[in-house]
Amino acid sequence: MMTQVYAGVPAATLDLLRRVGTPMLALAGAREPKTVHRALTEITSRAPHATARLVPRMHHVWTAEDPHLFRRVLLHWLTTREPAPGLLPPGRIARHDR
Repeated sequence: MMTQVYAGVPAATLDLLRRVGTPMLALAGAREPKTVHRALTEITSRAPHATARLVPRMHHVWTAEDPHLFRRVLLHWLTTREPAPGLLPPGRIARHDR
């Protein structure tokens, strides 16, 4: 999976995100590689209704690291269409997350 992440997605494929008309929440663990964090910008620059956030203290498999947090984040998004409190905007990583 990480090989695919580092290889990236072709720009032509990413450009298909411009057609997505539904709200989208793109999440990454704050402790993931910078490559993954940069991908959030690629998504939000193309998908018109995309919001990106970092999950503090989490790695790539944060849904397994903290399934209760995942449930809360998902439930909040599905009921409010807003990112859950405590999620960080991309580029804003707390010192303990580095």
